Amino acid sequence: MYKKILACIDGSFNAEAAAQYALDLAQACTAECQLVSVLEKENERTKQILASFQRLVHRAKQKHINIHTHFLYGKPISQIQNLVKKENIDLVVASSRRADWEKRFFIRSVPQKLMLYLPCSVIMVRVVSYRGGRAKKILVPLRDWRYYFKERLYFLSRFATTFATKLVIFHIKAISNNKSKFLTREEITKLKQIGKQTIHPFTDALKELGIKTESKVEVSANLAQAIIAEAARGRYDFIFMGAYQRDVISRAVEGNLVEEVLRNTLCDIMVWYPQSRRLQKSWWQKIVKAFRK
Repeated sequence: MYKKILACIDGSFNAEAAAQYALDLAQACTAECQLVSVLEKENERTKQILASFQRLVHRAKQKHINIHTHFLYGKPISQIQNLVKKENIDLVVASSRRADWEKRFFIRSVPQKLMLYLPCSVIMVRVVSYRGGRAKKILVPLRDWRYYFKERLYFLSRFATTFATKLVIFHIKAISNNKSKFLTREEITKLKQIGKQTIHPFTDALKELGIKTESKVEVSANLAQAIIAEAARGRYDFIFMGAYQRDVISRAVEGNLVEEVLRNTLCDIMVWYPQSRRLQKSWWQKIVKAFRK
Protein backbone atom coordinates (compact mmCIF):
# COMPACT_ATOMS: atom_id res chain seq x y z
CA MET A 1 0.00 0.00 0.00
CA TYR A 2 2.79 2.42 0.93
CA LYS A 3 5.47 1.93 -1.71
CA LYS A 4 7.08 5.38 -1.52
CA ILE A 5 7.43 7.42 1.67
CA LEU A 6 8.72 11.01 1.67
CA ALA A 7 10.19 12.62 4.80
CA CYS A 8 10.58 16.41 5.06
CA ILE A 9 13.85 17.70 6.56
CA ASP A 10 14.70 21.21 7.76
CA GLY A 11 17.86 20.57 9.78
CA SER A 12 16.11 20.54 13.17
CA PHE A 13 16.14 17.74 15.74
CA ASN A 14 12.36 17.34 15.42
CA ALA A 15 12.51 16.88 11.64
CA GLU A 16 15.36 14.36 11.84
CA ALA A 17 13.57 12.36 14.55
CA ALA A 18 10.36 12.39 12.48
CA ALA A 19 12.39 11.16 9.49
CA GLN A 20 13.65 8.28 11.65
CA TYR A 21 10.01 7.30 12.14
CA ALA A 22 9.64 7.50 8.36
CA LEU A 23 12.52 5.02 8.04
CA ASP A 24 10.80 2.75 10.57
CA LEU A 25 7.63 2.91 8.48
CA ALA A 26 9.57 2.21 5.28
CA GLN A 27 11.13 -0.83 6.95
CA ALA A 28 7.72 -2.02 8.19
CA CYS A 29 6.08 -1.55 4.78
CA THR A 30 9.08 -2.69 2.67
CA ALA A 31 8.90 0.72 1.01
CA GLU A 32 11.32 3.14 -0.60
CA CYS A 33 12.11 6.25 1.47
CA GLN A 34 12.90 9.68 0.05
CA LEU A 35 14.16 12.73 1.93
CA VAL A 36 13.42 16.29 0.86
CA SER A 37 14.52 19.69 2.10
CA VAL A 38 13.29 22.96 0.61
CA LEU A 39 14.92 26.34 1.22
CA GLU A 40 13.88 29.62 -0.33
CA LYS A 41 17.58 30.45 -0.56
CA GLU A 42 20.84 29.08 0.80
CA ASN A 43 21.37 30.01 4.45
CA GLU A 44 22.99 28.88 7.71
CA ARG A 45 20.72 25.79 7.89
CA THR A 46 22.24 24.26 4.75
CA LYS A 47 25.06 22.53 6.65
CA GLN A 48 22.64 21.21 9.28
CA ILE A 49 20.36 19.80 6.58
CA LEU A 50 23.22 18.09 4.75
CA ALA A 51 24.42 16.59 8.06
CA SER A 52 20.86 15.28 8.71
CA PHE A 53 20.79 13.77 5.22
CA GLN A 54 24.10 12.01 5.85
CA ARG A 55 22.99 10.51 9.18
CA LEU A 56 19.62 9.38 7.81
CA VAL A 57 21.11 7.83 4.68
CA HIS A 58 23.57 5.91 6.86
CA ARG A 59 20.71 4.67 9.08
CA ALA A 60 18.66 3.68 6.02
CA LYS A 61 21.53 1.61 4.62
CA GLN A 62 21.85 -0.17 7.99
CA LYS A 63 18.14 -1.08 7.71
CA HIS A 64 18.56 -2.08 4.01
CA ILE A 65 16.10 0.60 2.89
CA ASN A 66 16.27 2.06 -0.62
CA ILE A 67 16.71 5.83 -0.09
CA HIS A 68 16.95 8.99 -2.23
CA THR A 69 17.50 12.64 -1.30
CA HIS A 70 16.23 15.92 -2.80
CA PHE A 71 17.61 19.37 -1.96
CA LEU A 72 15.31 21.99 -3.52
CA TYR A 73 14.96 25.76 -3.55
CA GLY A 74 11.68 27.67 -3.66
CA LYS A 75 8.39 27.73 -1.75
CA PRO A 76 8.25 24.62 0.50
CA ILE A 77 4.58 23.69 -0.06
CA SER A 78 4.63 24.04 -3.86
CA GLN A 79 7.98 22.26 -4.22
CA ILE A 80 6.87 19.33 -2.05
CA GLN A 81 3.55 19.20 -3.91
CA ASN A 82 5.38 18.98 -7.26
CA LEU A 83 7.74 16.30 -5.93
CA VAL A 84 4.85 14.19 -4.57
CA LYS A 85 3.16 14.23 -7.97
CA LYS A 86 6.40 13.58 -9.90
CA GLU A 87 7.54 10.68 -7.71
CA ASN A 88 4.04 9.25 -7.11
CA ILE A 89 4.52 9.41 -3.33
CA ASP A 90 2.05 7.45 -1.16
CA LEU A 91 2.83 8.97 2.26
CA VAL A 92 4.52 12.17 3.45
CA VAL A 93 6.00 12.43 6.95
CA ALA A 94 6.67 15.86 8.46
CA SER A 95 7.50 17.04 11.98
CA SER A 96 5.42 19.42 14.04
CA ARG A 97 7.03 22.72 14.86
CA ARG A 98 8.00 23.72 18.35
CA ALA A 99 5.22 25.60 20.11
CA ASP A 100 5.16 29.28 19.15
CA TRP A 101 4.16 32.24 21.34
CA GLU A 102 0.50 31.19 21.01
CA LYS A 103 1.45 27.61 21.99
CA ARG A 104 0.50 26.29 18.55
CA PHE A 105 2.00 23.01 17.36
CA PHE A 106 -0.33 22.34 14.44
CA ILE A 107 -2.50 25.32 13.48
CA ARG A 108 -0.99 27.34 10.57
CA SER A 109 1.99 24.98 10.41
CA VAL A 110 3.64 23.43 7.34
CA PRO A 111 2.22 19.93 8.11
CA GLN A 112 -1.31 21.37 8.31
CA LYS A 113 -0.81 23.00 4.90
CA LEU A 114 0.59 19.73 3.48
CA MET A 115 -2.53 17.92 4.68
CA LEU A 116 -4.65 20.52 2.91
CA TYR A 117 -2.83 20.55 -0.43
CA LEU A 118 -1.19 17.17 -1.05
CA PRO A 119 -2.97 14.38 -2.97
CA CYS A 120 -1.50 11.66 -0.71
CA SER A 121 -1.72 10.68 2.95
CA VAL A 122 0.27 12.78 5.43
CA ILE A 123 1.60 12.00 8.90
CA MET A 124 2.72 14.75 11.25
CA VAL A 125 5.06 13.61 14.01
CA ARG A 126 5.52 15.45 17.31
CA VAL A 127 8.68 14.10 18.93
CA VAL A 128 9.38 14.23 22.65
CA SER A 129 11.75 11.27 22.87
CA TYR A 130 12.21 9.16 19.74
CA ARG A 131 11.51 5.49 20.48
CA GLY A 132 10.88 4.00 17.05
CA GLY A 133 11.40 0.24 17.10
CA ARG A 134 11.53 0.31 20.91
CA ALA A 135 7.89 1.42 21.13
CA LYS A 136 6.01 -1.40 22.86
CA LYS A 137 2.68 0.21 23.65
CA ILE A 138 0.74 2.51 21.31
CA LEU A 139 -2.47 4.38 22.08
CA VAL A 140 -4.83 4.50 19.09
CA PRO A 141 -7.82 6.84 19.63
CA LEU A 142 -10.56 5.64 17.29
CA ARG A 143 -13.57 7.83 16.57
CA ASP A 144 -15.00 6.01 13.53
CA TRP A 145 -13.60 2.57 12.65
CA ARG A 146 -14.92 2.90 9.08
CA TYR A 147 -12.79 5.99 8.36
CA TYR A 148 -10.16 4.75 5.86
CA PHE A 149 -10.49 1.35 7.52
CA LYS A 150 -8.16 -0.52 5.14
CA GLU A 151 -5.36 2.03 5.16
CA ARG A 152 -5.45 2.43 8.95
CA LEU A 153 -5.48 -1.34 9.41
CA TYR A 154 -2.58 -1.74 6.99
CA PHE A 155 -0.47 0.92 8.70
CA LEU A 156 -1.04 -0.30 12.26
CA SER A 157 -0.72 -4.00 11.47
CA ARG A 158 2.57 -3.53 9.59
CA PHE A 159 4.05 -1.36 12.32
CA ALA A 160 2.87 -3.59 15.18
CA THR A 161 4.10 -6.78 13.49
CA THR A 162 7.53 -5.39 12.60
CA PHE A 163 8.23 -4.04 16.09
CA ALA A 164 6.19 -6.47 18.26
CA THR A 165 4.08 -3.60 19.55
CA LYS A 166 0.85 -3.79 21.52
CA LEU A 167 -2.02 -1.59 20.30
CA VAL A 168 -4.59 -0.12 22.67
CA ILE A 169 -7.66 0.89 20.66
CA PHE A 170 -9.30 3.72 22.59
CA HIS A 171 -12.87 4.82 21.81
CA ILE A 172 -14.65 7.74 23.46
CA LYS A 173 -18.41 7.50 23.73
CA ALA A 174 -19.26 11.17 23.35
CA ILE A 175 -22.07 12.71 25.41
CA SER A 176 -23.16 16.26 26.18
CA ASN A 177 -21.84 18.17 29.20
CA ASN A 178 -25.31 18.35 30.70
CA LYS A 179 -25.94 14.62 30.34
CA SER A 180 -22.56 13.67 31.83
CA LYS A 181 -23.51 15.20 35.18
CA PHE A 182 -26.51 12.93 35.68
CA LEU A 183 -25.37 9.52 34.40
CA THR A 184 -25.64 6.60 36.80
CA ARG A 185 -22.95 3.94 37.09
CA GLU A 186 -25.20 1.47 35.29
CA GLU A 187 -25.74 3.90 32.41
CA ILE A 188 -22.00 4.50 32.08
CA THR A 189 -21.37 0.74 32.00
CA LYS A 190 -24.01 0.29 29.30
CA LEU A 191 -22.54 3.11 27.19
CA LYS A 192 -19.08 1.51 27.46
CA GLN A 193 -20.51 -1.81 26.28
CA ILE A 194 -22.08 -0.05 23.30
CA GLY A 195 -18.74 1.62 22.60
CA LYS A 196 -16.92 -1.73 22.54
CA GLN A 197 -19.50 -3.09 20.13
CA THR A 198 -18.97 -0.01 17.95
CA ILE A 199 -15.23 -0.64 17.47
CA HIS A 200 -15.19 -4.45 17.52
CA PRO A 201 -14.98 -4.79 13.68
CA PHE A 202 -11.64 -2.98 13.76
CA THR A 203 -10.24 -4.76 16.84
CA ASP A 204 -11.41 -8.12 15.47
CA ALA A 205 -9.64 -7.40 12.16
CA LEU A 206 -6.38 -6.65 14.01
CA LYS A 207 -6.67 -9.82 16.08
CA GLU A 208 -7.28 -11.89 12.94
CA LEU A 209 -3.94 -10.59 11.68
CA GLY A 210 -2.24 -11.73 14.89
CA ILE A 211 -1.77 -8.25 16.38
CA LYS A 212 -1.67 -7.88 20.17
CA THR A 213 -4.69 -5.67 20.78
CA GLU A 214 -6.57 -4.30 23.76
CA SER A 215 -9.71 -2.16 23.59
CA LYS A 216 -10.73 0.57 26.02
CA VAL A 217 -13.83 2.77 26.08
CA GLU A 218 -14.45 5.96 28.06
CA VAL A 219 -17.59 8.05 28.34
CA SER A 220 -16.79 11.75 28.10
CA ALA A 221 -18.09 15.10 26.92
CA ASN A 222 -14.56 16.18 25.94
CA LEU A 223 -12.69 13.99 23.42
CA ALA A 224 -9.35 15.75 23.84
CA GLN A 225 -9.39 15.55 27.64
CA ALA A 226 -10.29 11.84 27.52
CA ILE A 227 -7.32 11.10 25.24
CA ILE A 228 -4.97 13.24 27.35
CA ALA A 229 -6.07 11.49 30.57
CA GLU A 230 -5.66 8.01 29.07
CA ALA A 231 -2.22 8.92 27.70
CA ALA A 232 -1.13 10.02 31.19
CA ARG A 233 -2.52 6.90 32.91
CA GLY A 234 -1.24 4.34 30.43
CA ARG A 235 2.36 5.51 29.96
CA TYR A 236 2.27 4.91 26.22
CA ASP A 237 5.33 5.12 24.00
CA PHE A 238 3.39 7.10 21.46
CA ILE A 239 -0.08 7.99 20.20
CA PHE A 240 -1.35 7.32 16.70
CA MET A 241 -4.43 9.40 16.02
CA GLY A 242 -6.36 10.17 12.86
CA ALA A 243 -7.20 13.71 11.80
CA TYR A 244 -10.48 14.54 10.13
CA GLN A 245 -11.14 17.28 7.60
CA ARG A 246 -12.63 19.54 10.27
CA ASP A 247 -9.40 19.23 12.29
CA VAL A 248 -7.27 20.11 9.28
CA ILE A 249 -9.21 23.07 7.89
CA SER A 250 -9.72 24.71 11.30
CA ARG A 251 -7.61 27.79 12.01
CA ALA A 252 -8.81 28.15 15.60
CA VAL A 253 -6.42 26.94 18.29
CA GLU A 254 -9.09 26.44 20.96
CA GLY A 255 -11.40 23.52 20.29
CA ASN A 256 -9.13 21.83 17.75
CA LEU A 257 -8.75 18.21 18.88
CA VAL A 258 -5.32 17.72 17.30
CA GLU A 259 -3.94 20.94 18.79
CA GLU A 260 -5.28 20.19 22.28
CA VAL A 261 -3.78 16.69 22.38
CA LEU A 262 -0.42 17.96 21.06
CA ARG A 263 -0.34 20.66 23.71
CA ASN A 264 -1.09 18.44 26.68
CA THR A 265 0.61 15.07 26.22
CA LEU A 266 4.19 14.10 27.00
CA CYS A 267 4.81 11.27 24.55
CA ASP A 268 5.49 11.14 20.81
CA ILE A 269 2.42 11.58 18.61
CA MET A 270 1.65 10.67 15.02
CA VAL A 271 -1.25 12.57 13.49
CA TRP A 272 -2.41 10.75 10.35
CA TYR A 273 -4.48 12.41 7.65
CA PRO A 274 -5.41 9.84 4.99
CA GLN A 275 -6.56 11.13 1.64
CA SER A 276 -4.93 8.93 -0.97
CA ARG A 277 -7.35 8.21 -3.78
CA ARG A 278 -5.11 5.54 -5.27
CA LEU A 279 -6.12 2.71 -2.92
CA GLN A 280 -7.11 -0.48 -4.71
CA LYS A 281 -9.16 -3.46 -3.50
CA SER A 282 -6.37 -5.77 -4.66
CA TRP A 283 -4.05 -4.13 -2.12
CA TRP A 284 -6.42 -5.14 0.68
CA GLN A 285 -6.35 -8.73 -0.58
CA LYS A 286 -2.55 -8.65 -0.56
CA ILE A 287 -2.56 -7.47 3.08
CA VAL A 288 -4.71 -10.40 4.18
CA LYS A 289 -2.60 -12.91 2.20
CA ALA A 290 0.65 -11.51 3.63
CA PHE A 291 -0.50 -11.95 7.21
CA ARG A 292 -1.97 -15.42 6.67
CA LYS A 293 1.30 -16.88 5.36
